[in-house]
Amino acid sequence: MGNVLALVSALCFGVTHFVSGLVSRRAPGMTVSLYAQVAGTAVTVPFAVLAGSGSPTAAALGWGALSGAGTGVGVAFLYRAMGKGPMSLVVPASDVAAVVLPVLFGLFMLGQRLSVAALVGVCCAVPALWLVSRSRDAGPSRTPSSRDSASRCSSSRCRGSRPGQGFGRWCSAARCPCW
Repeated sequence: MGNVLALVSALCFGVTHFVSGLVSRRAPGMTVSLYAQVAGTAVTVPFAVLAGSGSPTAAALGWGALSGAGTGVGVAFLYRAMGKGPMSLVVPASDVAAVVLPVLFGLFMLGQRLSVAALVGVCCAVPALWLVSRSRDAGPSRTPSSRDSASRCSSSRCRGSRPGQGFGRWCSAARCPCW
């Protein structure tokens, strides 16, 4: 049962971050993060109460609150980055950092030791990040012109929209070859 719950949790986590990343193209990352954290708390607290695994200690509540605040700040920066940059680069970099930083903390601050398989997995994360986030050459960029500004952008970075319209808010002359 634990494996099924872990898979459902991972699925919900991935869908939530993807949708929130899209929303962060239109709204500030801090705002999106705040709503995501409040919604996540509203969903998980009833399940925690229904699980009835005993009364939490003050220390457990404190660590939980600190974890929630840290997650909220981290997610705010993640959504801000997804709102400003390509998701195909931001998300893999964030995921690798989310794995590597706790491992390094455990190794150097807590004195924990990794198995050989776990160490190999962590060492494969950096080249995997490079492979996942590299982009193909998009070809020669076009020079903006008045004719281009009247038509829709065909660049994959601009998602076919004009500046100020929908996702086009993040597309501007300085960042898109079509404008």
